[in-house]
Amino acid sequence: MAEDVKLEVIEVPEAHRAAYHAGAVMSAGLVVALADAAVAALGTAGIAPDAALRALLPLMRSALRGMEARGLAGSLTGPIVRGDAGVVGAHLDALPDDIAPIYRLLSRRALELVSERLSPESRAALEKRLR
Repeated sequence: MAEDVKLEVIEVPEAHRAAYHAGAVMSAGLVVALADAAVAALGTAGIAPDAALRALLPLMRSALRGMEARGLAGSLTGPIVRGDAGVVGAHLDALPDDIAPIYRLLSRRALELVSERLSPESRAALEKRLR
């Protein structure tokens, strides 16, 4: 089945199958949930859900192509990569209460990906804002 949909077959010991499956769920089903959160964020800006999804899908496709071409850290874009704590703070202030924690958690993960490329001051400012 995996080969039919062009997936790489990976042998995983039984003791680690739950972690493997969790990663797979995060890469597919939870990406849909993330897209829903992004649509909700655009909704806060007055954009209808259908229009928001149409606007976001090209960005999501571009991110996937970037990951394929440049790997995880090399494809990350946005204020975390630029070390822009001011923009991150503005985003957190603008987001609904149920979406801001998702943004904060994923931004902390993004910061781990690129922290060595940032100045110590930028990294510290982002870490402070993302607490």
